[in-house]
Amino acid sequence: MSERYEILFDSGASIGAIVETSARFFEDHRLNDLAIPVRATSEGNPPAAEARFRLALPGAAALRERGAAIASAVAAEPLIGIDDGEQYSTPYAPTEEEFAAIEASGRPDAPYLLALDPDQFDDDLRGLTAPALRKRLSGDNTSSLTALEYLVVQRIMTAFYSDHRFDYYGTDVDNTRWMWLPDSTLGDKTFMGYWNPGKNRVELSMCRTGSKNVRKGAYRTTITAL
Repeated sequence: MSERYEILFDSGASIGAIVETSARFFEDHRLNDLAIPVRATSEGNPPAAEARFRLALPGAAALRERGAAIASAVAAEPLIGIDDGEQYSTPYAPTEEEFAAIEASGRPDAPYLLALDPDQFDDDLRGLTAPALRKRLSGDNTSSLTALEYLVVQRIMTAFYSDHRFDYYGTDVDNTRWMWLPDSTLGDKTFMGYWNPGKNRVELSMCRTGSKNVRKGAYRTTITAL
């Protein structure tokens, strides 16, 4: 289990510590322009302090502009400390033009905090169409992950756990975390993501909005402006 990003999993960490560690992640992957500077006022505990994982992100527009670079940096490059069977190969991902056209709903263009519980992949979010999932999440005043958030979080989770449990694509409901990314759309399609163990790669693709599968679910997240 990697300790480099451990503070992101500490429910008692201050905003300043979260921002600093989040910036370190982007700098580690040569994405320095996405690192948020630590602010003197970023002290104390942010909202959603009970969440088991929190990450500071630069804003939807900045992420979208660097979509293809993010995919190359976090979903393709080797990761030290994991077994060969868990190692990354070239991902299945959108083209540079498609990344630039992705619509992200419910995300500010200013820096924000993403919070989620990586152990919470609730059965009540499985087997839904994308519209039904959005309705369920909005009723709980929560969101899920966007396509670009997924790529970043997937890498951090793999570094932390030294495996792909966060988004593993299994054959049964009990061993899969194949997920909708309902806050990211391109035209009339909604994104989904997972780790394909047969091809050792991240797969970030688009799916018909009305599609559903009992194995496909989502993580609940909360979004808070910084």
